[in-house]
Amino acid sequence: MVAMLGGAVGLAYRFWEMRRADETKRLDKERERRAVQRAALQEFYRSAFTLHHDYKKIRRTLRSLSFCEGQDRKIERLAFEKLMEALEDCQLQAESLHRSVEAQADLFGNEQKNLSSYLSLVDRYLRNLVRQYEEGYQERRQLDPKDLMSLNAEVRSFIDRSEKGDPIWTDLFLPADKVRDSLLELIAKTTPDITV
Repeated sequence: MVAMLGGAVGLAYRFWEMRRADETKRLDKERERRAVQRAALQEFYRSAFTLHHDYKKIRRTLRSLSFCEGQDRKIERLAFEKLMEALEDCQLQAESLHRSVEAQADLFGNEQKNLSSYLSLVDRYLRNLVRQYEEGYQERRQLDPKDLMSLNAEVRSFIDRSEKGDPIWTDLFLPADKVRDSLLELIAKTTPDITV
């Protein structure tokens, strides 16, 4: 009887140890999955944050290199070309980020739709600026690189000081803020709780 009881206790203990080992393995895999997800989200966040800072820098540089002459805002052609080429890179990066969100539902989960929508707004806003730049190429080509040229209404609205409700605010800065907030929330969800 004692031997049977000892055997049953030993068997129960081994069963409990196996369950505990399985649970530990499952938890380790879950931690690893979350760590990989967190790293991917952090990398995506850095890319989105860099993009936002890049077009803000272009905006500020356009503003500082241009000047108002009556109702007109002018800039040297060469400076304009260089900054708009950099803005085109930003637009392509926004498009790439938007496509990444569309392709990775498992990474972004419930936030995928919102992130896609916000990045689409950013992409469209930048694409409109780039389109205006591309369409005016033939006119600008006739100018000497040091010649002054007038900025079109879209570029002027991009570089002018903005207030809430302006297109640059609602179509560029607000969506970028929403992307940042959504990504930070997703990163926080993948970060393990620290218990003391």
